[in-house]
Amino acid sequence: MKLAMWVVGAVSAVALSVAPAVAEMHEEGDKKFSLHGELRTRWDYTENYSDQDDDTDDSGSFFPYRARLAAAGQFSDNVSAYIEVQSFGTFGDRNSPLRFGADPTSPSSSSEWATRNEANTDMYQAYLDLKEIGESTWSLRMGRAEHTFANELLLGDADFYNGQSFDGIRGMMRGEKLDLDLFYYMVQEDDTLAPEGTEEDQTLAGVTLEFGIGENGQSIRPYLLQRHTEVPTFANDTLYTLGAQWGRMIASDDEIGDNPFDWSLEAAIQSGDVGGTPDGSHGGSVIEGWFGYNWGHDDVRH
Repeated sequence: MKLAMWVVGAVSAVALSVAPAVAEMHEEGDKKFSLHGELRTRWDYTENYSDQDDDTDDSGSFFPYRARLAAAGQFSDNVSAYIEVQSFGTFGDRNSPLRFGADPTSPSSSSEWATRNEANTDMYQAYLDLKEIGESTWSLRMGRAEHTFANELLLGDADFYNGQSFDGIRGMMRGEKLDLDLFYYMVQEDDTLAPEGTEEDQTLAGVTLEFGIGENGQSIRPYLLQRHTEVPTFANDTLYTLGAQWGRMIASDDEIGDNPFDWSLEAAIQSGDVGGTPDGSHGGSVIEGWFGYNWGHDDVRH
């Protein structure tokens, strides 16, 4: 069974079937259904970008945009759903031949029309949340969703650009001093009409933990990630990433207290087998860190 399509389909079916009832509750005063959106744009300018040659003028500018429309539903105290549609591109890129009187059905212009009008619109998120299952500390998220971890060195939502979301399932345990996440995502699925068992799929699985230490908001976050590419006719490729992050990340005024400092230090190593090479292997390491001070931290807003 196609995990990603099954989960997304189930979430969509639940949301569509419950939406009328939720809308009725909203009309009666229970704020359990909400709609919201976002339109964001900026000016980007690049210079000496393509060839790193000062004698060649390869500068340019453009205006990218990102538009999102989302619906959130709270079906019960422990059951909720979220659906978000996204469109992105750059202003000025809709130079459709239709606007100049061209016929998109003619052989001379149909391919150009299709290329210029290719929509960059997709279902960015669609997931179902089951919280505190059986009155436990475990929650379950199924569908397509963003996933951020620590300082977003390896798991982030790429919010400066057009976002990043994952298809799959995520289990979350939340304690007073310990958080545990287990997840399995299909990050690339071969959608060609290849015989069953010969598709080239890529999955991402992992476990992350967060231990709260001290009284000033510090935490240690160890993690193990596995990226696996299934290539039956060639050779499978597996990459493991083992790392940890230590830091203090301030999210509100209450967390600042008498300590205006925040910091992060993260290190990770990678290993694994490279597909298609008898003796090939993955190897790598990274260290990232930063340190900050909040001036006038009594009134700071993040």
